[in-house]
Amino acid sequence: MRSLRPAFQLFALSAACLLAPAWAGEPKLPEQIELPEPIVDKTYGNVGMFLAPNETKPAEALPILEKSQPGLYIAVGTERGFMGAAASQADHLLLVDLDSGIVDFNRINIALLAAAKDLPQYKSLRLNGNLQDWTRAAEGLPSEQRALLSNEALHSWWRMRVRSKDFDSFHQAPTAEGSYDRMNYLFDEKLFEKLHGMARDGKIRTLKIDYSSKANSAALGDSIARSGLKLSVLDLSNSWWSSYSGDGTAHLLKALEKSSGPGSLLLITDGREGHWAYYGFKTAEIKAHFENSGPFYEWLRDMTLLPQNSDLQPSAIQDFESFSNLSKPRAPKAEKAKVYVSPSFKDRCLSIVRNLWSAIVP
Repeated sequence: MRSLRPAFQLFALSAACLLAPAWAGEPKLPEQIELPEPIVDKTYGNVGMFLAPNETKPAEALPILEKSQPGLYIAVGTERGFMGAAASQADHLLLVDLDSGIVDFNRINIALLAAAKDLPQYKSLRLNGNLQDWTRAAEGLPSEQRALLSNEALHSWWRMRVRSKDFDSFHQAPTAEGSYDRMNYLFDEKLFEKLHGMARDGKIRTLKIDYSSKANSAALGDSIARSGLKLSVLDLSNSWWSSYSGDGTAHLLKALEKSSGPGSLLLITDGREGHWAYYGFKTAEIKAHFENSGPFYEWLRDMTLLPQNSDLQPSAIQDFESFSNLSKPRAPKAEKAKVYVSPSFKDRCLSIVRNLWSAIVP
C-alpha cells in the first residue's frame, strides 16, 4: 500500500499557507493606509512651518534610543525621524504628519536616499543637484519615486525651502558637542548606510495624518498590526501638547497597543527658553493610564517636571528647589512609570525625580 505521508504533508503545507497571516515572513510596511476621516488643515496657511529641525541636541536622546528594540520607528516631523531611526535599533520607519510640506520633504528625501549610490552622491543631490541630476539618479527606482525626482515644481520647492539658511546648521559638519553631534547622517557613513538600505528596500514611508483623530489613529494601528511589524519607538516630539493634539497621544498609543511589546518606547520632548529635553517611557508601563479621567497629556505634563511652560502649567511643580510644594502626579500608578531625563536637566531635577519615582532609566 502506498504511503499517504507525502500527500498528507502536502495537505498540511497547503492548509498552513491558507491559515497563515498575510504578513507571514518578513513584516512589511503597508504601501497605503485608508483613513476614515478627512485631514483638517491646521497649518493656517503656513505650510512647512516646522520643516527644518529645531532640536539641535538630539544626541541627548541616545540613552533612550539605545534601549529600543527592532521594529517600526514612528515619528512626526522631518529629520528627527530619519536621525532617530538611524541611531536606534529600528529597521522600519514611518513618518507621519498633517503638514503637507513636511510630507513632501519626507517623500523627496526618501527618494534621494534610495537614488544615491553612496553618501557623497546623496549630499550632492540634496545640496546641489539640478533637476537633470535628480532624474538620472532616479533611474531604476519605482515609478512613483521617479516621478517625484523629475518634478520641476518639487525640485524648485526643495531649492527654495531646503537649500536655505533654515537648514544651515543641519547642513554643516557637526563639531564635538555641537549641533546634531553623533546624529547627523549627512556626516556619518554608518547612519547614512542604514537609512540608504532602508529606503532602497521600501522600509521608509510617509503618511499624512492627524493623529488627534481617534478614528484615523485606529485605522493606522490596525494597518500596522496587520503588517506584522512591532513598535520600536513612537517619537512624538512635542506634538503631544494639548494645543497640537488634545488627547491624540492616548488615542494613538491605544491604537498601537496590538503592535507594542515589552520594549516598545514612547519618546517625547519638552522645553522652555530654547532648550529641549527628551523623555522616554516604556509603553507597557503607561498602559494603565489610558483610562484616566483627565486628559492624557496632563499626565505626561506632570511626568516631565517642567515649570511654567507656555503650553504646560504643571500644578505638581511650583518650585524646583524645594520639595514642600510638590504633590504626587495625578495618575494613580505614576510611581511605576519609567522615565529618562536628558543629561542637561539631570543636575537640577534628578533628586526630585528620584523622590517621585522608583524606576528611573539610568
